Amino acid sequence: LVGGRERTADGRVEVCYNNVWGRVCDSSWSNLEAGVVCKQLGYQGGVPYNDGYFGRSSGPVYLSNVQCLGAETTLTGCSHDPIPAFSLDCYYTTDVGVSCYNKTKVLCSDWSLRLVGGRESGVDGRLEVCLSNQWGTVSGANWNDKNTQVTCRQLNSTFSGGMTSSTFSPATGPIQLSSVSCLGTESSILECDHTSVVGPFPDFSNHNSDVGIKCWRNATIDHLPSPYLLITTNAGVLQMGMDGTHLSLVVDQPTMYPMYGLDYDIRERALYWSPYSYQQRQPIQRSLLDGSGISPMLDGICLAGISLDWIHHRLFWTNYCDGGIHMYDLSNGTDTLLFNGTMTNDVAVDPINGCIYWSSQTPGMIERGALTGGSRKVLHNTNLQCVLSLALDIASDRLVWNDFCLLKIEMSFTNGSQRTTLLSPVNAYGMALFHGILYWTERSDLDQIHAVKSLRIGSHGNIATVGNFSIEVVKIRVVDMSKQPLADPLKLNCVSTAIGALLLVNCSANRALKSISCSVKNRTVSQCKLPLTIDLPSVDSTTITVVITATDVYGLSSVSSVLYTKPTPYIHLVNNSPKIKGNSVSFDVTVNQPILSIICQVTNQIKNNCTLGRYTAQGLQAGPYTFTAQATTADGQTALISRRFNIASGSLDCLLVLTNDGITVMKGVATVEFASTGNPKKLICIIDNKRSIYPCTSPLKLSGLGTGSHTLMVGSTGCAGNSPVMVETIVIM
Repeated sequence: LVGGRERTADGRVEVCYNNVWGRVCDSSWSNLEAGVVCKQLGYQGGVPYNDGYFGRSSGPVYLSNVQCLGAETTLTGCSHDPIPAFSLDCYYTTDVGVSCYNKTKVLCSDWSLRLVGGRESGVDGRLEVCLSNQWGTVSGANWNDKNTQVTCRQLNSTFSGGMTSSTFSPATGPIQLSSVSCLGTESSILECDHTSVVGPFPDFSNHNSDVGIKCWRNATIDHLPSPYLLITTNAGVLQMGMDGTHLSLVVDQPTMYPMYGLDYDIRERALYWSPYSYQQRQPIQRSLLDGSGISPMLDGICLAGISLDWIHHRLFWTNYCDGGIHMYDLSNGTDTLLFNGTMTNDVAVDPINGCIYWSSQTPGMIERGALTGGSRKVLHNTNLQCVLSLALDIASDRLVWNDFCLLKIEMSFTNGSQRTTLLSPVNAYGMALFHGILYWTERSDLDQIHAVKSLRIGSHGNIATVGNFSIEVVKIRVVDMSKQPLADPLKLNCVSTAIGALLLVNCSANRALKSISCSVKNRTVSQCKLPLTIDLPSVDSTTITVVITATDVYGLSSVSSVLYTKPTPYIHLVNNSPKIKGNSVSFDVTVNQPILSIICQVTNQIKNNCTLGRYTAQGLQAGPYTFTAQATTADGQTALISRRFNIASGSLDCLLVLTNDGITVMKGVATVEFASTGNPKKLICIIDNKRSIYPCTSPLKLSGLGTGSHTLMVGSTGCAGNSPVMVETIVIM
């Protein structure tokens, strides 16, 4: 609008063609045409102006003889002469103008899309498209998967595709599009063949066929909260949150029939599946959990069920063609037939307890055996026809199965006891048990609506629908990423602490433990509990080896050893002991570790308990004496010390006595501490009556002594009184 008083509300009407603005002739210009122009500009209506009311344009004439019905969304949608207009009359007529009123609130832009009424905003819901500032639905007539793929990509560039769903509530507004037909390569449905519909025309007034879709995110195991569901379909393998959200296509391999085998390896983050192969030989496929790195294995088999023992890296599978139950070693690629059967279906593995369960039909039967073969036992073979799927919950010791022919889900303990019916009738396919909740896939032949449903066992039939699908869903598994640390080996770390007469051994592990066993000096401890308490005096050895073996709830084991050496006890004389005063003597003693008792004695004197560290003897006559002390430590060891001393008859006697620690031996070197009285002029030290030691001073260090007993004699010269000789025995170990 050009030349008006209000910049965008009134003025001369101009249109742009080939990037050039031009004129509109005022022939047949009325309220209808003015209303269409104003609505196109975002107003509710307008008034026409003729005779060049807002001036004449100098540009080319583009439109003439414009005639509108009033319902058109654009001026070019009205009847008009070919563009550009070459009528001579147009050059003599004046330009048209309008005055618009009531600016309309912009609700949406043309050809924008949205999903309404879904469980996850922007991911699933009823499809609506905006035309003429109004949201409306899309007719589901002839809608196909290619239309859905294009729509999901237009909604979000990170979406990899989607599927059609009619489970969302119908709308009440207009139907905007019908007869949409895409090739699958378009970037928006505007580029696809379609029919635009304005308003609820009689042929399109029934909203029962409104299009609903569920879009798939690009597959990644990082955007999903743990745990989540894996589901096989005839479009591939889907990931889905436990609440039905975060839907993504992991493996994009559309098949005529859905995939039957499905399981995953949490340690290698790998996925195993197989296409439906009823009497048709197909390979097992392997990929990462995000669907990348697809590679075949075990080609040419009729697979019916898969169950993975990720602890021991083995894949168990059933062969529908020959009825065999097989074990495939993923480490070396060898396949072993464990059991023969007839028309076997599903299989479930308990690697912790070493059991395998499988189902058969014709006759209907559920059996159990050892993972390595043997110990075969029939658990159930009555009132069964065709058991399609098994679900095993190791923690609760429960086994659940569905009989597709009898339309029921049953349960028992893994030993076959307490068989009971959980649901009937129910058209279930695949099943999974997780934390007491049963998940299963279900189909309805009547309306072709497929679903994933759940039931908490013991909740008396309170069934919840996790998600609805327009594609067929079969096998289902629960992926619990919290088990991911199990990719690491079980790690056990044990440490020991000595407290008095007790040795405490405690251990820590990187996950929960199921059992432990203990041995002390190769002797098994009957009741092994952590912390392990060992009575040190009861162990007749200075070195103790403790071995702890632990097993986790998944059957993995780890061993940790603790080596404890009792410290060697020593008795020390301190505070310049002995202290001789007149006819009495005192000794101060200490021990380098906790003790139970210490007994002290001087020759011919009464033994006393000197636990408090002090021993005193009185009334001694002049002459030589020997002091002994024997300690018993808290860990059951003993220590002994012996010291000689003299009670002098005169103050000028030269007395030689050991002091402090007396004699100590470390690494073959003996250290002797002694003291003398009477001020001798010279001290003489002789070892083994052969060799003199010079200088003969305290502390005296003696090296080079061989193992065994040695005699040290220390004498003095130049004393005014007696000069007794101190004789001591040194033992080298």
